[in-house]
Amino acid sequence: MRDESPRAPFDQLKARLDDAAVAPVFERVRGAAPADPAIPAVITENRRARARDRLAVALATRGSAEVPGVLAADLERLTRDWAQTGFDDGFEPVLRFEIRCAQERDLVLARESGDPAAILEALEQDYRRQLAERYGRIELRGLQTTHRVTQALQAVFVPLHVADPILETGKDGELRLSPTLGQRRPIAEVLAASERLLLLGGPGSGKSTLIAWLAAQPAGVEPNPETGLPPGLLPLVLAARSLADGPLSRDLIARETGCDPALLDQALGCGRAFLMLNGLDEAPEPLRRELTAAVCAFIAREGSVRTLITSRPVGRKDDLAEQLDGFAVHELSDLTQVEVGVYIDRWCLAAELSLGKERPLAEREAATAAEDLKARIGRSRPIQRIAVNPLLATILCVVHRFLGHSIPEHRATLYDKCTDALLYEWDRVKFAGDTAIGTLDAVAKRRLLMGVARRLHDAHAAELPESEVAEEFARVLPDLGRSADEAGRMLDEIRDRTGMLVERRPGYYAFAHLTFQEYLTALDYVRHREFDALTAKYPDDWWHEVIVLAAGVPGTDSGGIVKRLLKINKPTTVLLAAQCLETEVDMPLAYRKKVEVALAKLINSTSDDKLVELFNAPTLAAPVLLKLINNSEPDLDLLLLAFMILGFAKYEPAIPVLMALLDDRRLYYPVPLSAGLFSQAPSVGDLAATFLIRDFPETLARDADLNSRVVSMAKRYEDYANAREQLVAVKTATNSAEAG
Repeated sequence: MRDESPRAPFDQLKARLDDAAVAPVFERVRGAAPADPAIPAVITENRRARARDRLAVALATRGSAEVPGVLAADLERLTRDWAQTGFDDGFEPVLRFEIRCAQERDLVLARESGDPAAILEALEQDYRRQLAERYGRIELRGLQTTHRVTQALQAVFVPLHVADPILETGKDGELRLSPTLGQRRPIAEVLAASERLLLLGGPGSGKSTLIAWLAAQPAGVEPNPETGLPPGLLPLVLAARSLADGPLSRDLIARETGCDPALLDQALGCGRAFLMLNGLDEAPEPLRRELTAAVCAFIAREGSVRTLITSRPVGRKDDLAEQLDGFAVHELSDLTQVEVGVYIDRWCLAAELSLGKERPLAEREAATAAEDLKARIGRSRPIQRIAVNPLLATILCVVHRFLGHSIPEHRATLYDKCTDALLYEWDRVKFAGDTAIGTLDAVAKRRLLMGVARRLHDAHAAELPESEVAEEFARVLPDLGRSADEAGRMLDEIRDRTGMLVERRPGYYAFAHLTFQEYLTALDYVRHREFDALTAKYPDDWWHEVIVLAAGVPGTDSGGIVKRLLKINKPTTVLLAAQCLETEVDMPLAYRKKVEVALAKLINSTSDDKLVELFNAPTLAAPVLLKLINNSEPDLDLLLLAFMILGFAKYEPAIPVLMALLDDRRLYYPVPLSAGLFSQAPSVGDLAATFLIRDFPETLARDADLNSRVVSMAKRYEDYANAREQLVAVKTATNSAEAG
């Protein structure tokens, strides 16, 4: 008797798909994962049977006996990953696969209907689902698990900002201050205003993540305030490195993006296409020019095509802008400390949730970890130097997690742990076992990069040609027991992988952050015991951080470095010696006392020459003066000196200290500078407000809360306007004295 129930066609389709598609995959993965001896075999087999049935049902939900090639490949990959968990019923990727199959049913039914409008609508739904699958999740590295851990990109994404230029070139070719003075603006504002946009940003600044986030946004009927984009745009993402020379055509875009040609034609025809070309700098120079020409020709040919191109800065700053006529050009700005805090909150929560914890527990543990890390960043200038973009903030999150929700605050130790995280923990996941560089541990990889950093820093350079990097690798590899012939292969493997040494533009390498270059250079000087040569570089501030770091790395001669600096007996070397006390916590007591005596003589000096030296080395003097303000009750003359130098140095850690002094009503009587410069004595609070607004305008501009608080508090002072005006005269008098 034939079964006439409504389930009969579905069950028959499921059986066909199980025999043709699911069963062969399960046979291929049998034994792929080791059996758990703690689980009885019967339970494992029951799990396996349920898993097989679940996948067959999912495929049948599509309503078609056909299994496209992409779907079949994803089915195989999913089954292998699931087998590694013993076919755990709670394996989340299976749920996403089931949802995907259900969504594809609409396309199957639309094609069966033959209605062109219904087919296009279903094609778009299916294409957007693919975009969400491809771009909507991000891998969380550094969680020390045996499998890849992903999280929704939306859960960790922090909106980016662009910084307007402080200087601009006028029609006469002269540089002048921009009307916006480097104002910081949300990326949504720029996207809304620019139909054609070239977005520049350094390594790790978030360019690729931004494109992924934009591509994964769901369609809507209203403008999206988070993106600034009009509704209904169809994202078309291209990677510059995957494109060959030649014209940019509809067929090429459809092939590279996976967008159905009919859907692409419809989007281009009604002005809904949103073309995003990622990583223009990754194309070799001749191809890059051809690509920019091809993009411009495609836009001219097709008409209204909203376009976003991302690139690291390459060549002269205006080169790409000249090639991309009609494009607005903006550069991504560093994250503010507030934005870094938001990112840390989101990363820590995503990490805890990804490990399968219940949400209340995950939120509590994430909040504890995030607050600890943010507090450490807030009180440590070295950590603040690192946390400036999404990549580097992620590194800090990973290091913090590795070290049990703590993080070292001494520079040398901090950078050591950061390089460990980049060179070993991440590479352990990224490199296969048969790669050349994957077999080196963190110590060997660090040794491999020290010579590259030293060559860069000695040359006062920011990037190095590929041939010179390979030459350095070949020089060091025999010391590591490896063949020099492996240099080229290792360089290929390391490209864009570790986050430490990155290909800034085709054929040229640089470190992801100057901090890493400085630290590795210091390691190399210490390894060769070249302390005389290093301390002799003190007149050049390019070397100041390297000198200070060299005093704190393992195996160094910290006392010898301080002794050499004090023997030179210049204000700059005294300040350098003082900073060495921070990087070498075990500095011999005798040297520590000598530094303190020399520092006291310098700060309390009435010598004009020594005061001028302090102004000439503001980045060195700033942390020392800030420490004096924090740890004691300095006299008013020292406060004014400190305020001025902290402002000259643009030393942002001073902002909280200046904020704390806004309510200080002590009157300042500028004895040596009192000749009519102030109508009446300003208070310490007046001066603090004045310096905040005068010397940290960019910080105030990009932090609305801080700006609002400073301005509102400053308005309470009757003398504020006068104090600010007179301070210009103070600075003028000081500068004239220095020049004299």
